[in-house]
Amino acid sequence: CQGDSVMLGGTYQTTSGTYYDSLSTSNGCDSVITTNLTVTTVDTSVSVSGSTLTANVTGANYQWIDCNANQSISGETNQIFTADSSGLYAVEVIQNGCTDTSSCYSISIVGIKDNSSEYKVSVYPNPFNNHTIIKFENSTEAKHDLIIFDVMGHIVRSITDISAGQIKIERKSLASGLYFFQLQNEGQKVAIGKLMIQ
Repeated sequence: CQGDSVMLGGTYQTTSGTYYDSLSTSNGCDSVITTNLTVTTVDTSVSVSGSTLTANVTGANYQWIDCNANQSISGETNQIFTADSSGLYAVEVIQNGCTDTSSCYSISIVGIKDNSSEYKVSVYPNPFNNHTIIKFENSTEAKHDLIIFDVMGHIVRSITDISAGQIKIERKSLASGLYFFQLQNEGQKVAIGKLMIQ
């Protein structure tokens, strides 16, 4: 694993490569030992979108960490983590027998209203192939805007002046993968969620 070292030919090696070591017996015979060393690295990069953090590597085991408390967050072992409070967060990634931890990422939650008390948001079907419906209830506002982001935080679609309590999202040119949406009114974020396109 990256960060480990192996003694080869009298020297500690920390990088991948082919190493040779010569040995002599008491009879004067020589032996050459060839070692092909592969150092496994773990991708600990993270994408941030709003209050959602996504480990970029797939097919690994994950444990999200509260950097301020310097402890693991109970039950947060998925590739995606959504913070419910401002703070510093990191992810421990375990893959191919190696473990590494990402940098800490600052999340600041400002102006997001409590969905449970004001909005009821549902997405169906999710994951989807051709289209999905985002339905929101308990809204007292007449108009809403919907913004869809990719995992890198880039806006891929924006729909304004939604007056009904639901909107149909067509796949169109969106590639398969994970996306995030933000529902807002008058520039104020009121709901966030995830979309998965198969």
